[in-house]
Amino acid sequence: MPDPAVDVAIREAAPEDGPALVAAMTAIDAETEFLGRPDEYGDWPAQAGKRLGLWRERDVGVYVLAVADGEIVGFLSAFRGGLRRAAGVVSIFKVGLRTAWRGRGIGGRLLEGAEAWARARDVHRLELRVDEENTRGLALYRRKGFQLEGSIPRSIEQDGRWCTHLWMAKPLRASADAILPDFDPPPPATGRGLDGIVFRRPRAEDAAALRTWELRLLAEAPWALQHADEVLAEEMLRKDLVRRLADPRWTMLLATTGEGAGERILGAVRAGFGEFRMRHDLDCGISVLREGWGRGIGRALASRLVRWAGENGARRLTASFVTRQNRRGVRFAERLGFQREVLMPGWAMIDGQSIDRLRLGKLMD
Repeated sequence: MPDPAVDVAIREAAPEDGPALVAAMTAIDAETEFLGRPDEYGDWPAQAGKRLGLWRERDVGVYVLAVADGEIVGFLSAFRGGLRRAAGVVSIFKVGLRTAWRGRGIGGRLLEGAEAWARARDVHRLELRVDEENTRGLALYRRKGFQLEGSIPRSIEQDGRWCTHLWMAKPLRASADAILPDFDPPPPATGRGLDGIVFRRPRAEDAAALRTWELRLLAEAPWALQHADEVLAEEMLRKDLVRRLADPRWTMLLATTGEGAGERILGAVRAGFGEFRMRHDLDCGISVLREGWGRGIGRALASRLVRWAGENGARRLTASFVTRQNRRGVRFAERLGFQREVLMPGWAMIDGQSIDRLRLGKLMD
C-alpha cells in the first residue's frame, strides 16, 4: 500500500524515461482489461526513448507521467492531428494508473496535465474513446468536462467478445460563429454510366497521376482538411505507394478513363485494417472527381471494396473522416449501409469557418 504522504509529481516524459515508461505500461496493462497487451507494442519498447524525443522535437505528442519516489505509477498519451487544419485537435490515446495508486485523484491530474499541454498550443478540442464498461474511466472523464458524442459498436475484440467504445470530447474554447455551409452541387449531366471506365490496382508509376488527382480533389472540395501543399511530392508518393502495396492488409483501387498517355484517374478507394484488437476494422474512403459524379463510379468502387473486405476477414467498415457539410458524400455512405456513429461538432477550422466531423460505420455479417 503506497504511503499517503508520498508526493506524486505530474510531468512530461523525457527521452530518458523510455525504459521506465515501458516497464510501467507493462505493469499497468496487466492490472486492467481496458488498455493494451505487451504483445501489441511492436517496436515501441526498443524505440520508446527515440520516439519521445522525436515527438517533443516536432511538438506533435506528449506522454504525461505520474511519478512517486522516482517510480512511474501512471501515464497519459496524447497527440495532435497530423494536418494543419487538424492541429487544433488533441486525441488522448491511453490513460493508465497502477491499481494501488487509484482513488487519489492522480487520473484527474494527468488529464489536467494533458489539457495544459494542449492549451499552450492553442488547441481547441480534446477527444478520446473509452470502453462503455470502464465505469471508473467514464466517471473521471465526465468529471473533467468530457461529453459523449457517440458510440462505436464492435469497436474491439476482447477475450473473444465484442466491446463498444464511447467517443467523448471536451471543447477548450468556443468554436467559430461562422460555420462552413453545406456543399451539395448537382452532378454534371454526362449520362455515360461506366462506359470507358477501367478499374485497376495502382502501380508505382501512377504516382504523378495520383498526385494530380489529389490536387484536383482538394480544389473541388471546400471541406477538405488537407492543404494542397501537404500532398506528398511525386517521389515521396511513389515510395509510400510501393510500401503500402506490399502490405496485404491495405488496398487501393483506381477508376480511370482514357488509354496510354491520355489515361486519367477519376476516382479511387483506399482502405486499411487496424492493428491488434482492431484488426477486424477496415478504415476506408472513396473519392471521385466531380466530372465523374452521377456515373456509378463510387458505387462500383464500393462494391469491389466490400467484396475485398469480406474476403480478407473484415467485421466492420469505418469511414472515420467524413465532414457533415459534405452532404453528397454523407448520403452516398448512408445508401451503402453506413450509419452515423459519432458527430463531432466544430471539429476543425477552415479559413475561419468551423466544420463538423462524422464517423460512420457499417457492420458486416
